[in-house]
Amino acid sequence: MAGVGYGLTSWFSAYAFLPYYVKSAESGADTAEGSKDHQGFADISFTGVLAFKYDDGFQLVPERESLDDQEDWHFSLYAGFSIPTGDANVLDAAGAIDPGQATGFGEPSFSVGLTTTKQLTDVDTWVSELSYLWFIENEYDDGSTVRFGPELRLNTAWVRKLHADAETKFRLDGVLEANYLNLGRDKEDGRGAQATGGQILYLTPGVRFYKDSFSVAVGVMLPVWKDLNEEADQQGSEGLEDYRLVASFSYLF
Repeated sequence: MAGVGYGLTSWFSAYAFLPYYVKSAESGADTAEGSKDHQGFADISFTGVLAFKYDDGFQLVPERESLDDQEDWHFSLYAGFSIPTGDANVLDAAGAIDPGQATGFGEPSFSVGLTTTKQLTDVDTWVSELSYLWFIENEYDDGSTVRFGPELRLNTAWVRKLHADAETKFRLDGVLEANYLNLGRDKEDGRGAQATGGQILYLTPGVRFYKDSFSVAVGVMLPVWKDLNEEADQQGSEGLEDYRLVASFSYLF
């Protein structure tokens, strides 16, 4: 996933994201007739973020804040949408359209979210996020329709500054996240699809390094609880994995 953002003001920023997918079938029709990988750029998305804070009332985030101001409650409200630039009509090894292997959804998707940040001590910060993503039904080249289930996410994290050196502009943070995901059931040709949807709770320990204008974060997502619809038949994209290794890199310019 590559992204670029621009701060139009101290309180409003705009972002664009472009994912690149590499998907491999491990069971089912593809494996039966020879595994077939699918890869390519997915749907590009755009997001606007409004930043505000609470200090004797709600106000937009100013251009400059003192150290005391950093201890105020900070929030951001965001909304975004995607454009179907990926390939929705991907074929499996048997020549049938496989929406699960596609690099695009075929129609726009939409998202809204709210984040909260509070500096608790000189070294501890609490962060939370609530978001909702939903999709439009897409008709594929073979006449079938699929509407992917909506995604409700609730994330919360405790961040602790482990080391900081002002002279070298280096900082190391430890992060412990809890990630709740509620997946709605997909709909195929207007009917609920079997073996889709459910609830998953992940626990994600990780670290983040800062150096000058760079930052690198690495974490391991561990599914600690799940309640999946028709779990025995699900394919394991969410909730049935042993773990997920996640990493991000950012540069401020």
